[in-house]
Amino acid sequence: MGISFLIKAVRGFDPSRCLREVKRVSEKHGKAQCLVIADMLWCSLRYGAGPMDYALFDFCGKPSTLRKTYITRGINNRLVKKYNDPSAWKLFDNKAEFNRRFAPYIRRAWTTVDEMTMIDLQLLRNGKEEILYKPLAGTCGKGIRKISCGENVRHLFSKLKRLENGLLEEIVVQHPVMAALYPHAVNTVRVMTLYHNQQCTPLFAFLRIGNGGNVVDNLNSGGIAAKLGVHTGRILMPAADKDGIVYETHPMTGTPLVGFTVPHWEEVLSVCAEAAALVPEVGYVGWDVCVRENDVLLIEGNCYPGHDILQLPAYTPDGVGLLEEIEPYL
Repeated sequence: MGISFLIKAVRGFDPSRCLREVKRVSEKHGKAQCLVIADMLWCSLRYGAGPMDYALFDFCGKPSTLRKTYITRGINNRLVKKYNDPSAWKLFDNKAEFNRRFAPYIRRAWTTVDEMTMIDLQLLRNGKEEILYKPLAGTCGKGIRKISCGENVRHLFSKLKRLENGLLEEIVVQHPVMAALYPHAVNTVRVMTLYHNQQCTPLFAFLRIGNGGNVVDNLNSGGIAAKLGVHTGRILMPAADKDGIVYETHPMTGTPLVGFTVPHWEEVLSVCAEAAALVPEVGYVGWDVCVRENDVLLIEGNCYPGHDILQLPAYTPDGVGLLEEIEPYL
């Protein structure tokens, strides 16, 4: 992968986080920490693997024949650099800009704190007990919270206006089948697409499921992820969380996970393809989709899709990564 990736990795280096991973890997494999660090550096140079890649993909226990099969941070960066024009990233980095650009697929009331009027607030409430607040530039589900609508509307309006400017959205009601998995968060589908030569190819898909009482389903916020067949919307194997714990059933609801099929799957793929065609200058995108009883809608898009979730050990029991599936596009 080369020196250039190593230089970029060093610039974004988080020493404390890296040392935690080094210690964890060292204890798991009984290997001296200095040797783990040396191997991490080699994998950064040879495969473009960051420290988290090394730990999450269990590179310490893998030979080079398997290491080279993974989509690493460096390889993911190559896809982003090749297909995503930086001048258009703002459409995805700012949630309000995203909602404006992809308005046909948002399908829910929304506004920003600064722009909200009393009429907007009435539309947001829409007979529901809560509304959703999101930081405009938040990631990993951080800062998202539900706000009760139970108080006097003028008091509520005043309370919301005191918040830092962010997105206010009508609470969406997910499909009953999706709610049966976990009812306290909207369980979204992530579909990673590549738009090139006026064609949209769905590369990978997975289902993000809330857990532990959280109101978000993000894996970095305690959620669970399950790999989906990209053409079927069916969960292919047991789910897992970021700590590598594997789940045959949901730990809170007891719902079986393997074999679960996302409703309206053809429409999920259709919405992602149509949205991708709206911004062809950003060709490599991870779309977050909510499935409702009668339709599907976009929650947000990511112009730097995560490459790690689908290659966790739980989803790669043979130790082989997914590089082969995206090599034609590199």
